[in-house]
Amino acid sequence: MKIEIPQQVHQMNIGFNQMVLLNPHVQPNVEIEKINPDLRDIIEVMKPKDVKMIDLHARDLNDMDITAIGQNFSWVNLRKLLLYQNQFGDKGAIALGKNTVWAELRILDLARNNIGDEDCEALAKNKTWSRLETLYLNKNAIGDKGAVALGSNTTWKNLKELSVGVNKIGDEGGAAIGSNKTWKNLESFNFYQNELGDAGVIALGANTAWSRLKHLYLWNNSRISDIGIALRSNKLFGPIVNFERQGWMK
Repeated sequence: MKIEIPQQVHQMNIGFNQMVLLNPHVQPNVEIEKINPDLRDIIEVMKPKDVKMIDLHARDLNDMDITAIGQNFSWVNLRKLLLYQNQFGDKGAIALGKNTVWAELRILDLARNNIGDEDCEALAKNKTWSRLETLYLNKNAIGDKGAVALGSNTTWKNLKELSVGVNKIGDEGGAAIGSNKTWKNLESFNFYQNELGDAGVIALGANTAWSRLKHLYLWNNSRISDIGIALRSNKLFGPIVNFERQGWMK
């Protein structure tokens, strides 16, 4: 199967109607004949350097498929990677985290998968994604250990939006993320529907680096009591704390 795409094309929407995997440098430990047929059958479509956006959401991609993507070292200008609503977990996300050529990556959407703590550690340790602005990790299986790893990140200095909603993160993880001083450009933080309590919320409120924060979503954290709600009076977060389900559609 061959698809011809003009060389001048610089953006690709690879979704339900079009699926393209460009020049994957698949490592020997990935058996190419076993990966998703959509990925296997459409190879070498256009110049790798032209690839700036890849949308592979809702394609039932598993760990082997995502590993093949993560081990691609030719998409040096990739800026947007959408992999939400698939079925991959630890192995796939770890491979993504080990990629060292996506230095231009701005948006990474990994929501609605089976990503756990080990995955978060690999993602957080990546030193290449210094231009990353948006990271979606909502609706996965992340707990405190994974959140602690995220909080220790010192590379994502341009991060503007982070979503870890609908996971299993408690006070320890919340406090770790709240202690991050690197994300000074953070504008939106979505922590809805986790296991956060008053201690975690107070730790978030103690952060003094997020002076640009405009949206803080904490709704459906049932362990938050009046002490947590008292954050509304916090000089930094008070006007923007949202404990209710409003304004967040992701």
